[in-house]
Amino acid sequence: MITLDATTGESIANAIKDVLLRLNIDIKLCRGQVYDGANSMRGVNKGVKAHIQKVVPEAVYVYCKNHGLNLDLQHSIESTCWTHELMQFLDSTANFIRGSRKRFAVVKSLHQDLRPEVHVDLNVGVKRPVCPTRWVLRGSLVNAVYEEYEVLLNSMVSVSQNSDPKASTTAKGICVSIIFCCDADFSRNWITKRDEIFIE
Repeated sequence: MITLDATTGESIANAIKDVLLRLNIDIKLCRGQVYDGANSMRGVNKGVKAHIQKVVPEAVYVYCKNHGLNLDLQHSIESTCWTHELMQFLDSTANFIRGSRKRFAVVKSLHQDLRPEVHVDLNVGVKRPVCPTRWVLRGSLVNAVYEEYEVLLNSMVSVSQNSDPKASTTAKGICVSIIFCCDADFSRNWITKRDEIFIE
């Protein structure tokens, strides 16, 4: 991992050249550069592209198609109402869990109790913020909720019963939303969980 003092095109280009030198790779053999569309990367005069092409004029710049695909997927998700709302719900649920060490500990503890045989990196999607422009990282959050459905639902039931009124109300709302969004057999789960969730 390289730590940059600045994110200018020159600073990033110098870091790239330094890494190639350390790996004993001759930069003069470079024939292509692939970056996103940020000015610091593709800038004609001060971007990484320009600084690399000063050393290797043959290193043609190409816009990163994967980055473009991620942006296209993000736009598609945002223009489809239900997927956009689902992603907002999952992100706000992750933020709610992440917002309290106690709530995160409840999720972790229930995971160990209910699914000890399954190793799930709770840092993916739940502990770390979701990147707004990378669908692949949002996919990790969707998968984590799908894989940990029972753990998440039971965690929110526990939080709804053992928290301050505001957190309890939020947890109850998440429980109902989880059941609506994630459970194919909604009615069975709603009937069994309803009394636990709404105990006064």
